[in-house]
Amino acid sequence: MRWNIINGIVTGALTVFLGLSVVACDDEGGANTTAGTGGGGGAGGGGGAGGSGGESSQGEQYVDAVCGKLFECCNAKDLVARVGNSGVVDYAGCRILYRTFWEGGYEPTVKEAEANGRAEFDDAAFAACLDAMKAQTCGAFATGASAGCNDFIIGKVETGGACAQDFECKSKKCEVPAGVAMGTCVDPAPAAEGAACDENDDCASGLYCASATDKCAQKKADGQACVNNVECLNNACVADANGMKTCATVCQGGGPGPGTIDAALESVGGAVVIAGCKRNFACCTEQELMDSLFDTEAECRLFTGAFLGVRLVSIHNDIAEGRVAVDPGKLASCVQAYEALTCEESAKGSSGIDCEGALQGLVADGQSCTDDGQCTSAYCNQPSGASMGTCATPPGVGAPCTDRCAESFYCDAGTCAPQKAVGATCNTTDACAEGRCLDDGMGAKTCTLVCDGI
Repeated sequence: MRWNIINGIVTGALTVFLGLSVVACDDEGGANTTAGTGGGGGAGGGGGAGGSGGESSQGEQYVDAVCGKLFECCNAKDLVARVGNSGVVDYAGCRILYRTFWEGGYEPTVKEAEANGRAEFDDAAFAACLDAMKAQTCGAFATGASAGCNDFIIGKVETGGACAQDFECKSKKCEVPAGVAMGTCVDPAPAAEGAACDENDDCASGLYCASATDKCAQKKADGQACVNNVECLNNACVADANGMKTCATVCQGGGPGPGTIDAALESVGGAVVIAGCKRNFACCTEQELMDSLFDTEAECRLFTGAFLGVRLVSIHNDIAEGRVAVDPGKLASCVQAYEALTCEESAKGSSGIDCEGALQGLVADGQSCTDDGQCTSAYCNQPSGASMGTCATPPGVGAPCTDRCAESFYCDAGTCAPQKAVGATCNTTDACAEGRCLDDGMGAKTCTLVCDGI
């Protein structure tokens, strides 16, 4: 069965949790770096250490600084504390994660704010921030010192003015009610210990917002029990061999330094995020947008940029382990075709191009796997709850099944059956050859095209 590369990447990305802040990632169950901004790395695309040559984009400059510092200061054990569940194990993966978020989520959102007159990007301050970060001691970097990276976005909106992002406000705080696109710049006093809070930024320096109580609490010293990095003074919550987590001091030096880069995967994420979110808001009706995860295109980009970065890191790791091969030229063509999809093509689930060969699974049937894309058959038979599966030929029509069937079939009560056309009755979206299985408003479910521009 053909691996629909773009939809597979995005769908897979949305199964991973990664908490976000604007510039770095917060470890509420996901990745964390103490840097405020971000170099080059690994298998699959080739390239030399620390850069791709020529004039660098903002994203390349960003990852040069962040990933360069991480791999200068953090050993393998420390890295787990810093990047959490993102899957990053090498320099290339670090670059993929943060460049995808920067170019797909953060940078276009800042440009949108600039176009609307609500913010300004200071190139000189950005360059100074990155230079200062590279010059930091590992001790300062590890504790989250900003390295002068708080001021390269200049907010232009006064308190009481309309805003969409915190960085647009001179006060650095935009309150946006749920379900709406715009909010208001506010200038609240930092909450004291014991005061109610919604997020960590609500609390005064040295405090965090405890999720168990929704109140500001003192950050913890090394050795105290913790759940995530933000609770700790040294910004690192580390698990021991028994799984018990305590605050610790990490990333004091001894890292392996920069490595090679995965140029193929590093460069595609931003375009996929921007194109997908732009098409979503161009093709969906008002009601369809109300049923989606996002209130704004910027929110879509920031969220998807982080999750897609995690998925691309996973693919990079498979490439590095010899489970997947990439054809950079076909991958680039596939992304270009994804950008060019019409509303109707996207709604039908079309990739817009024959992407077979862009990413090719190398694991033969009968061998262990954790993802469909690793298998030459594009099917990993992984029982529910199992950590590993086995590559196999997907079951066809009439064959017994548990979750997946061959292309154009779905698992219907334990047996593979042909998928249904638009308008046919259904119980699950898997039953639909195109579109989604939705309630028609009269108590019946049918296969329906969603966000097809009509």
